[in-house]
Amino acid sequence: MDRMRRRMLGGATVALVVIAGIGVTGAAAAPKGPGPRYTAGAAGAGDPYFPNAGNGGYDVQHYDLALKYTLPAAAPAPLEGQLAGVATIDLVATQDLDRFNLDLRTKQEGDAEGLTVSRVAIGNQKPAWFTDGVQELVISPRPKLHRGRTYTVEVDYRGIPATVVDPDDSFEGWVKNQDGAFVVNEPQGAPGWFPVNDDMNDKATYDFAITVPEGNVALGNGRLLSSVTDGGSR
Repeated sequence: MDRMRRRMLGGATVALVVIAGIGVTGAAAAPKGPGPRYTAGAAGAGDPYFPNAGNGGYDVQHYDLALKYTLPAAAPAPLEGQLAGVATIDLVATQDLDRFNLDLRTKQEGDAEGLTVSRVAIGNQKPAWFTDGVQELVISPRPKLHRGRTYTVEVDYRGIPATVVDPDDSFEGWVKNQDGAFVVNEPQGAPGWFPVNDDMNDKATYDFAITVPEGNVALGNGRLLSSVTDGGSR
């Protein structure tokens, strides 16, 4: 198993404006209290070209990605490889959250390829309720998240990653070929193979642990810590 680590710096902040409401009883109007304390994080970071990219309500500090890529024995093996992943994400809530999103392209009804999420958990709490769409993994944490606190979100997923095809017919995301696969993460490819806050303003550090069949090699930027071959896997 290859362990590869890469480091990127930075952070992002998202502001929330809460608007007070006005109620009317009888002939007189009386002010009500402020809006709800807990609200949903924005489903996009405001990019005019990719409105669904990125999310609001939190700042990711670190991604730990444990990935296993399994190739079938018969051809065309690289084109039908199965990816199983566990993404462990450390983030800081920038507002009080009762719901927030991660970007992930999941398998939809009728799709031959795509990823399926089996579990989402936050810290030591019981698994969180979630729903998934074409690109948005919507998570409803219980208990809710408090502004300024750090949380660890864990997402288990698997499937055949679908290559992202852009309007100009270029490819990105998890790009497969007869020799294997490689990733193109920008401008909207990263959610094709792992859950992410896909906003370039939200910088974070990364750890990778990648398992591939023996005879294959996993490559990545960063510092290689170890490589072990055991039981037919590397």
